[in-house]
Amino acid sequence: MPELESCRKGRPRSRAHRPRHFTAELGLGTLSGTLLEPAGGDGAGMDDVGQAEYATLGSLMLAPAGLDRVAPWLQPTDFRDSLGGEVFGLLLAMRKRSAVIDPVTVLGELRRRGRLGGDGAAGMALVRMVESVPVPGAVASYGRLVLAASIGRQLEAAGSRLAQVGRARRGEPTDWLDRATAELAALAAARRRWDAATGPVPDSRGTAPADRPDQNRPQAAPLDRLPAAERPTGLVAGLA
Repeated sequence: MPELESCRKGRPRSRAHRPRHFTAELGLGTLSGTLLEPAGGDGAGMDDVGQAEYATLGSLMLAPAGLDRVAPWLQPTDFRDSLGGEVFGLLLAMRKRSAVIDPVTVLGELRRRGRLGGDGAAGMALVRMVESVPVPGAVASYGRLVLAASIGRQLEAAGSRLAQVGRARRGEPTDWLDRATAELAALAAARRRWDAATGPVPDSRGTAPADRPDQNRPQAAPLDRLPAAERPTGLVAGLA
């Protein structure tokens, strides 16, 4: 199957909207046009998890450095679409071996794995992923939407399984509780990933957030622990 030849972006026309020009050739015809994207592009207007999944994957193919932001908490199993999960796993594997990541190389990897059937569905899906990206730099916002939907499905499935255990009551109560404990452990792991996805991110210099003291910075000693000769007096002492 002919390769994805190019996906390129044009220059912004204004601050409010940024047009994206793309051309993609797959041997099945050419998709081309201009998409207007809203300023911000944080995924607030995405009401479908499939759109969020495509925007996440398309962003990572256009700006693969974003993998460093989402890889610690996003997993292939978080994608509802099986191809989406496979593509994300492929991106992680390519990142691990320091391979070049772009739509062309990803398509080549899918071909090598035999995932490009005669109907060209996988290749066309890759084009739609790239098309669906509002702003590549907002990949963490799109990824959080994917993770949130995944946690919702996980909660629903865990509730159904626990309800079945409660109705069947097979074995001893210890067995039922062991099953419940295992389900809760999986949900706790999901909670940790969500906390990692929504927590503060250090800047490029590695500085700590303002509301958290830097552990490497010497902290002032409490006044009541200072020698008497060094304790402040008068107004300063009253403020302390």
